[in-house]
Amino acid sequence: DIDNTMFLSNIDTISLKVALSLLQISMNDNCCTDIMEELSYIQDDIATTNSVTSTIKEYLEIDNKIKFPENVEIVIIQNVLQWLQLNNVDIKWNATHILFMLTRSAENESFINNKIINLIDDEGIYVKIAILRQIYLYDGISESTRNYVISKCENDPCYVVRKTCEEIKPK
Repeated sequence: DIDNTMFLSNIDTISLKVALSLLQISMNDNCCTDIMEELSYIQDDIATTNSVTSTIKEYLEIDNKIKFPENVEIVIIQNVLQWLQLNNVDIKWNATHILFMLTRSAENESFINNKIINLIDDEGIYVKIAILRQIYLYDGISESTRNYVISKCENDPCYVVRKTCEEIKPK
């Protein structure tokens, strides 16, 4: 589902290769090394990184049962951690969503819960809102992490974060 904007922009063809690899993974084709290699080439290209993060996020949103093979998942987590360090809001937004969706694998839950706590302490409004909007959607998020996120956001200096927290909090 790619429109012509990719070909008219500065997005590298790596984005298309990653999308193709995701398609191959969904068809149980063994292309794990392809996606791992492709992800290593995008680190300094903001437009391509944004496109790739969006593609991975949309792929994982198709169905709650989608999981990556273990070796691909490790590479995705490594990239998500790098993407969260970038100064681009769109990339951070997508990376935060991907992080939550990676809790589908029980092996990642503890690590991701710790990372969410770090993000809620250190990140800005957009990432905090992304966390708040997803905190109750995934079973892999522990109750202690949820409580910590809610308590931090209830007292956040930003009105929008406090208001979002109030909206999503279970009654």
